[in-house]
Amino acid sequence: MGETVRVRVTENDRMFTRGTIVEHVSDFRAPNRRDDLVRCRYFDTCSGCQYQMLDYDEQLSIKQGVVEKAFALYSDLTPDRIPAVLPTMPSPSQYAYRTKLTPHFELPPIVRQLMRPKRRRGGGSLSHGAKEKIKAQAAALELDDEDRAHVDEQLKIGFHKAGKGHVIDIEECTIATPTLNKAMGLERQRVKDAIFSYQNGATLLLRDSLQDFGPSLPEGPQASGLAGSESADGEGNICVTVTNHKQVVLERVGSTKFESPAGTFFQNNRSILPDLIGYVRDEVNTFWNPAASSNSAGRGADSTKRYLVDAYCGSGLFALCLAPTFDQVSGVEISVDSIKFAERNAELNGLSKEKVRFLAGKAEDIFATVAYPPEQTTLIIDPPRKGCDLAFIKQLIALGPALVIYVSCNVHTQARDVGQILRLDPSYTISSIRGADLFPQTHHVEGVCVLRKKGATGKPKSEEAS
Repeated sequence: MGETVRVRVTENDRMFTRGTIVEHVSDFRAPNRRDDLVRCRYFDTCSGCQYQMLDYDEQLSIKQGVVEKAFALYSDLTPDRIPAVLPTMPSPSQYAYRTKLTPHFELPPIVRQLMRPKRRRGGGSLSHGAKEKIKAQAAALELDDEDRAHVDEQLKIGFHKAGKGHVIDIEECTIATPTLNKAMGLERQRVKDAIFSYQNGATLLLRDSLQDFGPSLPEGPQASGLAGSESADGEGNICVTVTNHKQVVLERVGSTKFESPAGTFFQNNRSILPDLIGYVRDEVNTFWNPAASSNSAGRGADSTKRYLVDAYCGSGLFALCLAPTFDQVSGVEISVDSIKFAERNAELNGLSKEKVRFLAGKAEDIFATVAYPPEQTTLIIDPPRKGCDLAFIKQLIALGPALVIYVSCNVHTQARDVGQILRLDPSYTISSIRGADLFPQTHHVEGVCVLRKKGATGKPKSEEAS
C-alpha cells in the first residue's frame, strides 16, 4: 500500500513470516486505506481480520496477487508452465458470513487465588478429593461486590490480540452470523456464572446450524441448539447455535443436505459454497464436453461415462453436490467417522450406493479400492492446510486421472504440491488457477487449481482406438 511501518515479527515458518504492525513511521496513509469502511470496534486490536479498511474489490485484487506469488515462489515451476491467475471469486456475503467461532479464555487471577488449595499444617498438599471439595465450595461461594467486579474486570472471553499471546474481550464479531452473535452473549454469561467450575481456561465452540431441513422433510432430523440463540438467515431458514462438539450440525448447499458433528470441519462460509461448487462443476463440464453449455445437471449432450474420486471427502461436500454430474462417485477418507456421516448424507439426499459410495482408505494405499478407467476419471482433492505428502502425490500419479481439481485453504502448500505433481508426471499441465474468497475481511484465500492430463479425451480407450 506504500505505507512505511515498523513491524514486530511474531512467527517464522518454513513457508512464511508473520508480523504485526507496531507503528506507522510516517503520517502517510495509502489512498486505498478507507478507515470509514471498518465496521468492527475491535479491528485495531483483534488478530482475526486484516482487510476491513479496504474496498472489497481491492481485497479481491490483493488475494489474486497472493495466489500469483504462491505459485511463482513455491511451485518451483518455470513461468511458462503457470497460466495467468484468474480473478478471485467474490463472496456474496462480506460480513455476517462465518458459521463457526471458537472464543477462548483463561482463568482470571482472582479466581485462581480463590480456588488455590491451602496447605495443611504438616506442610503436605491436599489430596485430589480435598481439592475438588474446595473447588466445589468455591463454586458455590457468594462473592462480595468487590470480588465480583474483579472477576468481571479480569475475565477476557474472545480472541488473541494481534501480535500478542493474550486474549482480548470480544462481545461480538462482525464477520460471524447473527445467530452466533446472539449466542456469544449467552455463552459469555454462562462462563461467568460457572467460572469456578473450570480448572484452567477453555476454548468454546459456536456453530451455526439449520434448525431443520424445512417442510419438505417433516420427519427429518433437527439440530438442538443453544436456547435463545435462534434467528432467521437471509433465506428464511431458522438457525441455531450448537455448542457441543459431538452434536450434529445441519447444513444445506443448494438443494444438497448435510449432517456432520459440530467439532469436525465444514466450510464456514455457506454463502459462497453454491458458487464454488458451480465453478468446479463448470470446469468438469468444460473438460469432458467442451461443446455443451452448462446446466444444473451438468451433462449436456455428453454420453461418455464419467467417474469422480473425491479424496479427503469428509462428510461428502464435493462428492454429493457433484453427484448429478457423474455416473458414479467414490469418496475416499481415512477417517472412519467421517465416512459414516458421508454415507448418512448420501441416504439423506436419496443417492444409492450404486451412484455414490464412500470408502475408508488407508493413508499408504488410499486409492486401492478405486477401479475407474483413468481416462474417464476426475479427482478432487481438498486436503488440510499442510497439503499433501509425497506418498499421496505418488498414489495420485499412479491413479492417473484425466482431470485433477485441487481445492485448498493454503495456496502456498497447494502451489508446492502442484509443482511436485507436474515434475513427477510432466503429462499434467495446469489448466487454470483461481482464488475463492471464503474468508472476506481477512488475508486468507482458498485456491482452486485445475490440472489436465495431456492427451486425455474423456473417452474410453476402446473408443479412442476405433
